[in-house]
Amino acid sequence: MQDAPNKYNHYTKIAKRLSLNFRFNYGNKDLDNKGKRDLQRLISFMEKNEGRRLVLMGFSDSIGAKLKNIQLSLTRAQSVERELVARGIPVMAVEGLGEAIPVANNETEAGRERNRRVEVWLL
Repeated sequence: MQDAPNKYNHYTKIAKRLSLNFRFNYGNKDLDNKGKRDLQRLISFMEKNEGRRLVLMGFSDSIGAKLKNIQLSLTRAQSVERELVARGIPVMAVEGLGEAIPVANNETEAGRERNRRVEVWLL
């Protein structure tokens, strides 16, 4: 991706993105109920695919300061990492990319909600 950060482009070349995203409420780093169900799905998948590793990439919406959004996106990815590691699932890398690579329009609440996510990549 031309406008994507280098570390994102690096992982897209060596890893496969899984179809689930963890989403977060504004300013929040805790998984919602859907996130907890998705976490269980991911754990089951990883238990069947031993030896594979995960990369977690966190993102935010564009509301607020860029540096704060980078930190918040990293904190969200780290919260997913903690949940996985606590259940014995290895995580190779955790990245916080802030408001980079929006998947929806940041002008609407629905779009901002979609952009507040943690992507899961499989190595």
